[in-house]
Formats: sequence, C-alpha cells, structure tokens
Amino acid sequence: SVGATISTASATVTIIDNDSVEISAASVTVSEGVGLASVIVTLSKASSGTVRVDYATSAGTAGASDFTGVNGQLTFNAGVLTASIPITISDDTTPEVTESFSVTLSNALGTSVSIVGGPATVTITDNDSVQVSVVGVSVNEVNSPATSAATLTVTLSSAWVAPVTVGWSATTGGSRPATPAVDFNTASGTVVIAAGSTTGTFLVTILGDNAPELTETFLVT
Repeated sequence: SVGATISTASATVTIIDNDSVEISAASVTVSEGVGLASVIVTLSKASSGTVRVDYATSAGTAGASDFTGVNGQLTFNAGVLTASIPITISDDTTPEVTESFSVTLSNALGTSVSIVGGPATVTITDNDSVQVSVVGVSVNEVNSPATSAATLTVTLSSAWVAPVTVGWSATTGGSRPATPAVDFNTASGTVVIAAGSTTGTFLVTILGDNAPELTETFLVT
C-alpha cells in the first residue's frame, strides 16, 4: 500500500523431521581360528547429532572358553553410519559342534533414536577335525568247520560330542592275499563310536580249513 515498506523480504521455514534414527546390529558367522569377530552396528540414516548405544555379549552354546565377553558403549558422531564391536574368539584344538553367543544393544541416546531388531548372533564354526584310524591285527586260523574272528578297533584322534559312524569293508589284498569266501568273509558295515568315546570295534569272520598254508592277509578299509 501507499507509504508501506517491506522490512523483511524473506523468512526461513524449518521442517522438523519426524522420522527416528534406527540402530541395529548384524549377525555374523566366523571360524574358530579367526581371532577376532566384528559385529557391525548400523544407523538407518545419518544423524545431525551424536548417537550413543550400549552393548553387551551373552553366552549361548558358546561360553567363556570360546570367546571373551565384552560390554561398553559405541559413539556415532554426526554423519557417521556404522561402528563395530570387536570380540576375541578363542581357538583350541578340541573338535566341537558349531556354537553361538549373542550381542545385545541397549540404552540408545540421541535425538529420535531407537533400537530395532533383536540381539545379533555370533556363530562360531569349528576349525578342528577328528582323525580316524584302524590298526591291523594277527589272528590264528582254526581248523574247518570252525571259524574265528578278527577284532579290529577304530580309533578317533579325540572324543566327539556326538556319536561318530564309520564305514568299513574287508577285501582281499596285502602281501599274500587271502582268498575271499575260503579264508575270510568279505564284508562291510559301520561301527558307531559313542559320544565322548574314542574307540569302537567290529568283527571280520576268519574261515577255518585243514590245509597247510603260508601266512595270508586281507585289507580292511
């Protein structure tokens, strides 16, 4: 209007975001021999201010002999999206099943910050193996029609937490091969070694005869 002047030609409109920053921890699988596992914690978007969140490990099937428990606080400076939690994994020489423990986030601090998802799971796969062996034996032959048996022992290098099934077969071979169905019964089967044990046995039938012979052999694999 006449006589009026504009003292301020523009004004700032501030839009306040109504979306929260979500924090989550990702599960990870590592080998027992890795040394260090890293659990990655991620923000759904960058924050204009500092974000903090507490973390703590909890034993599961994996316990104190498998990893070093930790707890602490992560800090995300403005604009930072990820951080990691380092956890020491213990290596041993004992064969084990796959084990796991968890990492839980809590007490998120920051503007419009929330924790989503459950605890992260750290799965530890074993890097040890069980060696299987069988040792040959000597058996005295008996006269026909009697039979005898060779008792063979299968040995594990270390005990396993579950039963171990090992297949075997008896076939002709060696330095002076015995004749199948004349000197011994060709056969195959399995031997089950109980959980916590290191040995199991099986039998191979030795057939008797009345003929003088040289020492003979057959193979068990």
